[in-house]
Amino acid sequence: MIVKDTGKEQFQTRLDYMDLFRGLGIILMIMGHIGFGDTFDFFIHAFHMPLFFFASGFFFSKKSSDQLKTVDYIKRKCKTLIVPYCFFGLFHFLILCITQRTGKVWKSLVHLLFINTTALPIAGALWFLTAIFFTNVIYFLLDRYISDNRLRTVLIIILSLFGNIAPKILPFRLPYALDISFVGIGLFHIAYTLKQHMENKHIGKMFKLNKAIWLISAILVTVLIFVNGYVNMRTGLYAIIPLFWVNAIGACIVGINLSEYLEEFKINGKSLPLIQFLKRIGKNSIVYLCLNQIVLIVIRNMLEPFGIPRGFLQIAILILGLVVLYVCDLLINGTKLRVLIGKSN
Repeated sequence: MIVKDTGKEQFQTRLDYMDLFRGLGIILMIMGHIGFGDTFDFFIHAFHMPLFFFASGFFFSKKSSDQLKTVDYIKRKCKTLIVPYCFFGLFHFLILCITQRTGKVWKSLVHLLFINTTALPIAGALWFLTAIFFTNVIYFLLDRYISDNRLRTVLIIILSLFGNIAPKILPFRLPYALDISFVGIGLFHIAYTLKQHMENKHIGKMFKLNKAIWLISAILVTVLIFVNGYVNMRTGLYAIIPLFWVNAIGACIVGINLSEYLEEFKINGKSLPLIQFLKRIGKNSIVYLCLNQIVLIVIRNMLEPFGIPRGFLQIAILILGLVVLYVCDLLINGTKLRVLIGKSN
């Protein structure tokens, strides 16, 4: 891990615990797709997708982006996000054509190419790839071409709030999850801003909570999540909008602190295998995001005929699903197939 000395304490330039943070988010996403009950679904939707926009903001580097031309930055994001979206979207559409063989499957192709947030072929989670693509590109453009920090912040607030209300006031959803991207810009900006001011003692303490304060914060955020209504970024539901922002940001801070605690927990100087596995998931999250739903469907269809009780069935699907996805991760990242997720050979 690379660190730099600030004179008071060391700050990570490569935030390894953020991979663990994203890994936890992927696990929650997979559990949501399996279905662990309405209460669980209500709880995780308040923060489990916002956390990925928040995490992306932590990794935004003004220095590296300043060194890239706008067209080169967009090309880079197309390679890492749009290429996987197109490949895995068409891959799942082909599977749908083979398994259903009805004219209705073409509706899924239309949604894949133009709409993105509904009726995607099998892999509904693909909406996130176009959403985070536009979040990154729009934020890059704002950062590059608007030098006044206050003006840029005002524009980000306006875009974010418009993203919150657009699904309610417009007679149609914006294509390619653009309204979600606008909300994501706000989360992205907050995370990037907090990271830039980590040396401030008050902000620094937010990400170094003692365990008692962390527990109280986690309980408070949980209560507020259930005070708010149902949230779902994909469908454009935010319930009480100010409370959505409080809960999403609060849960992200609680989650990052949890990730740091887990990262620091070692036996004989080594992280537990489970922690290492979660960090790998976080580093290669795009594989798990793109393939988890088809894998879960296949495993569920294989196990359901055995009449396994619901609770045990859910756990079995989760464990087997993670094993299969891990194998897919190794296969894609260990071969020339990694070009499908934007990595060079």
